[in-house]
Amino acid sequence: RPEPLGGYDNFDEYLKRNMEYPKKAERNKIEGVVYVQFIVNRDGTISNAKTTTNLGYGLEEEAVRLIQDYPSWEPGLLNSRKVNVQTSLPIWFVNQ
Repeated sequence: RPEPLGGYDNFDEYLKRNMEYPKKAERNKIEGVVYVQFIVNRDGTISNAKTTTNLGYGLEEEAVRLIQDYPSWEPGLLNSRKVNVQTSLPIWFVNQ
């Protein structure tokens, strides 16, 4: 399986530092999980990021932005060769 460069703990810290809770969602007290499906390419880049949930209020756009802006991913391996892998991650939005 592919994983964020630096591991998932580093990725969680990145989310905390870089998440920009959409103002409209914040005003309307919208919370929930947005699932982002994407491909981690052999070179560690991300492509075809899209959401599979629809909470609205800009949450999907922010989740996709966070995935696409992460610096790099460790690609998946198959028989010790780097391969493109489609994966999905949940991004939690909690209005604080």
